[in-house]
Amino acid sequence: MRLVQPFIGLRGVPSIADAHDLGKIVAETKFSAVPAYLARVTTTMTRRKLYGYWFKEERSQPEPWEHQRIFAPHDRVQNTIHYVDHEKDVRQHDLFPNAELHDLLSVLGCVEKHLHALQLDMAFLSPNTLRDLRKMRPFLEIGIYIGDEFLHRCSRTPDGVIMSLEPYGDMIDYVLFDQGLAGKKGLDARTLRPLLEAVARQLPHLRLAVAGGLCPANLETVREFLRDFHDLSWESSFHPYDPAVAADFLRKSLALANDVRT
Repeated sequence: MRLVQPFIGLRGVPSIADAHDLGKIVAETKFSAVPAYLARVTTTMTRRKLYGYWFKEERSQPEPWEHQRIFAPHDRVQNTIHYVDHEKDVRQHDLFPNAELHDLLSVLGCVEKHLHALQLDMAFLSPNTLRDLRKMRPFLEIGIYIGDEFLHRCSRTPDGVIMSLEPYGDMIDYVLFDQGLAGKKGLDARTLRPLLEAVARQLPHLRLAVAGGLCPANLETVREFLRDFHDLSWESSFHPYDPAVAADFLRKSLALANDVRT
């Protein structure tokens, strides 16, 4: 079954040992005491890494075969792959209409066991591809990552975002908006709020998530959104990954979620 609860996530977990340590941290931070939220462990895989011609900046990503060993079973952890493909566009899709589905199935083939969600950061994604993927993997949660490139294609407007998301219908479960302030000051409320409001109003079946420079020191920027979007999820990405900071982020995030809900 799909794990459709809100999550508090860490993206970019680089190694098997780090992921297993996070499992222990999840137990220690008592995620079970706030049952509305799951912890999320997310690894990143680019299309280049998938096919073995990765660049220097992708060196820290796990090898495709390592993802299977990173994801361990845990009843309070949602294991996720963040898949990035900024290479293909609609012209290539027209030439090779089955290539996207082949790529996504290749990603899933690296880690069929204990994988709960696939988060897609793609230059082009056909609704037909998602329709086929949903039929083949009905229990996999699928999310769309909306960063600067996606927003640029939508003219950075709420209407543009809605028009881009509508064709996917109920083939996706959530959207994650990644917009932060410069200098690691936390979420960019001015940009995020109208986008979140538009999706909540016009596509209410989609769950909402945010990211953008979040760390233990700026989590208060999440609080103002939790007042209006009660089931909001949030995620942080650390480069380089620091297990101590990751543990602190989970603890403080859970305390925030508990405080807002009580």
